[in-house]
Amino acid sequence: MDISKIEKIAIASSILSTFGEDALAPHVDLNRLSELCEESTRNSTARQCGEATVSVLNKIIDSLSEEGEQ
Repeated sequence: MDISKIEKIAIASSILSTFGEDALAPHVDLNRLSELCEESTRNSTARQCGEATVSVLNKIIDSLSEEGEQ
């Protein structure tokens, strides 16, 4: 499964939102993540970010379906 950079950011953002910065800070370099996210989303619109989130979710669902068929 190929995942674009903006889709990876969507996944990371969702995880960060779910667990919160305080829970992840001891385990993840949040400054580095923030820099990467800002750099990649600077040229993206809110709509593109939303579409990336939906796209990666569909890719994950498709991948899980394929694994279930094997």
